[in-house]
Amino acid sequence: MYKNILIPLDGSELAEQSLDGIFELSHWHETKIILLQVLEIFTLSSSSKDIEYGRLKEKAEEYLNEIKAKLEKKGMKDVELVIERGKPNAEICSYTERDDVDFVAMTTHGLGGMMSWALGSVTEKVVRHSAKPVLIFRSK
Repeated sequence: MYKNILIPLDGSELAEQSLDGIFELSHWHETKIILLQVLEIFTLSSSSKDIEYGRLKEKAEEYLNEIKAKLEKKGMKDVELVIERGKPNAEICSYTERDDVDFVAMTTHGLGGMMSWALGSVTEKVVRHSAKPVLIFRSK
């Protein structure tokens, strides 16, 4: 039985498809779901980065709380929200190394689009470098 499942979300409906898959696989009353969103800031000045981070963090908290409410409505009792700052693949892998996670659940696609084609997808990088197993759901 899995106790702690990490689900990285980027705000896209494609990334949220992993939630349905996990719901089918787990016994929700005994599983802790950790919803992780990583904020990557693209600005030049450090003062701009702090302002941008504050704005993005507020949006991320609102988004993750909406997802948490949906899960609780379905009967999930233990949902933790985590917001990190940095490169998504690196922060996801770092989280698996330092926290008690049984596996990571992700979809094949999220917000990446053409950027993932050029730079490599977050999911692919997590699969290669994660300290824990990664369960990948094909996005529809």
